[in-house]
Amino acid sequence: MSVRVRRIYDPPEPDDGLRVLVDRLWPRGVTKEAAHLDEWPKGLTPSAKLRTWFHSGGSYEGFRALTRRSRPPPRPPNCSTACGSRSARAR
Repeated sequence: MSVRVRRIYDPPEPDDGLRVLVDRLWPRGVTKEAAHLDEWPKGLTPSAKLRTWFHSGGSYEGFRALTRRSRPPPRPPNCSTACGSRSARAR
């Protein structure tokens, strides 16, 4: 399975596949209809404190490390099962 990272402000493309928003806050100026999202798993996103730290000048590498440490140990992802079945459907 390949993963592409795109900005939510970019228009959706036919070959996007499953579209997942990985941010705790909804982006300004984007309607849910225009986003064409399949998932918004807020529980997987960085905490508000971590986001604030990063946007206040924290490094990306530090952000990654702190995000990984702040999460519980990984469990088998239910999202991939659900997301896999959703990606098969037609838009």
